[in-house]
Amino acid sequence: MTDKNNQPIGGTSLPNGESFSDSFSSSSDFVEPGAFTSTWSDVVLLQSRSRNLIYTGVRYGRRFLLKTLRPEFANLTDYRLLHEKEFRLGFSLNHPNIASTYSFEEISLPVTIIDDKHPNGDHPLPGSVRPLTEESRREAYLCIVQEYVDGVSLGEWLTTNPSYDIRKRVFMQMLDALEYLHNRQLVHHDLKSGNLLVTRNGQNLKLIDFGLSDTDDSLAPGSNDPRDDIRRLVPLMQLLFPHKYSLVRRNANLGKYSNIAALRRAVNKRDELSKIVLISVLSVLLLLSLGFLLVSQYLHSREQAAESSSRSLMNERINSLLDDEKQRLERWLVAYPVYNEEAHLAFMRITYDSSVAYDSISAWYAIDDPLYTDASTIYTHRVGRMRSEYRAIADSRTRNISANDALMSGICGAAGDNLLWELRSDTLLISGNGLMVDFPTYDAAPWVPHKDNIRYIVIQEGVTSVGNYAFWRSENLLNVDIPSSLTYIGQNSFEDCISLQSVIVPENVTYIGYGAFHKCLSMTYVEWRAIDSRFNNLPSNHSPIFCECFKLKKLVIGADVVSLPESICDYVDYLSIVCMAVTPPSLPYESFARVYQHNAKLYVPKQSIKAYSKAANWSLFTDIQPKD
Repeated sequence: MTDKNNQPIGGTSLPNGESFSDSFSSSSDFVEPGAFTSTWSDVVLLQSRSRNLIYTGVRYGRRFLLKTLRPEFANLTDYRLLHEKEFRLGFSLNHPNIASTYSFEEISLPVTIIDDKHPNGDHPLPGSVRPLTEESRREAYLCIVQEYVDGVSLGEWLTTNPSYDIRKRVFMQMLDALEYLHNRQLVHHDLKSGNLLVTRNGQNLKLIDFGLSDTDDSLAPGSNDPRDDIRRLVPLMQLLFPHKYSLVRRNANLGKYSNIAALRRAVNKRDELSKIVLISVLSVLLLLSLGFLLVSQYLHSREQAAESSSRSLMNERINSLLDDEKQRLERWLVAYPVYNEEAHLAFMRITYDSSVAYDSISAWYAIDDPLYTDASTIYTHRVGRMRSEYRAIADSRTRNISANDALMSGICGAAGDNLLWELRSDTLLISGNGLMVDFPTYDAAPWVPHKDNIRYIVIQEGVTSVGNYAFWRSENLLNVDIPSSLTYIGQNSFEDCISLQSVIVPENVTYIGYGAFHKCLSMTYVEWRAIDSRFNNLPSNHSPIFCECFKLKKLVIGADVVSLPESICDYVDYLSIVCMAVTPPSLPYESFARVYQHNAKLYVPKQSIKAYSKAANWSLFTDIQPKD
């Protein structure tokens, strides 16, 4: 029940402003033995309404609500009859979601004086009720004894933001209570937030205040239509579900639901429809995702098939070319039992013819096509290995020649004779242990007079350095074998070796001089295995390691590399960098400062693409792809 200010009379506050739930115990509290008596105690005026006074009192250790007429209406027959009728209606109801009515009896209550008018002209507010005297005389009044509901109004309860499931349960309890009323030919006529209490314990709904209710046989036709209650549910549904059931609310307001059962069916149908729509949307999204995945897989498989076909064709062409060169080298071994100048010239003719044939194969691919770089890498590796094998066979035939047969030999170690050099035919052999001397100028190496004869350099295990300017301008040098024992490569050591096509920097190299491979104009492939390397004594006007190696197309960085030196190479178009390391190595900006903006591509492990795209200076590459 509520007062005219829409405050519930279930016990929210006392006239003095004290919280009623703080002042009184709930019905579930422990009852002291002395408090269990039939005598009314703790009778307190709770609220005053237009014609009623609402008290609370305790009997048998339980708190009840006591509703009586105001003194000025108590002796008026019409009001007494209405008061009795309200009791009869309430007493006839028995439903868990309707506040119970227990009895109709005379109870001694404090005599009060009610101010005739509030200053604003309305009926008095609870605060205007006061005792007659300090001792408060008591008189007997006919009271309706009702259930005291320890709860709050629906509107106040909604400010606590209950979940949707709890709001739905409370709403269904509201429908249950109304359906029970309507089945008994009763209509509430006063549904509002204040007449709907939600208990503090359990959050269950209690419907109160049946002062305006009546049976069908006591009212004019149409005045007790259940649709009146259903219409009054519309604002309550708006409070409970502000974003749902808009169509149901509209139909209810138009009187399209003749009873609560029809309204409940509409609500449940709307919920089922929401579930169906949600399931349909999720199903469509799932089908779209599945379709997108299947199309993506199909397109990817077609791309892979096309790429696989292209690679197969490329390998077939390279294999055919290598098989042809192998047959020619087999005949060359038979024709030249000893490797001499004439044999060398024949060998060079074979390799030149193969290079021309390879150029015709590479012309099939655009220069920025990954297959162009891959073909170059595969051909260079395989043909280099094959030629080295046949050269080794030819060289083995002359290894037993005496020292007098050598073109030239001597010492080249930093400690003198710790390293020896020997020129055999077109092969320069460096052997021994330790460091090579750093030559002060480009023409100081002892083999300089014979450098035009040098086509192959073999540095044996044990040698730990290549001195400055060591092989400067060895223009006919085709291949160099660098041992894993090497830790130092001097500055300009291979500068102007214009025929050198590839090089492998071994893993133990820690220092490398600037311009070490400057102007190696035929260089196409570099494999960098040095784990942790840097420049040695870097001047301000230094040249990159592979400065002006304009044909360089592929740089492979080993899986164990943790850092790279500054200034590896400069302006190179369409350079492919393949980094095998899962964790991005430390990379100074200057390493590829002149490469980033020249269509360079970076290939990294698939699982590391994100790491490289965020790593310092690696992120400057605009094209990062997974390696095969």
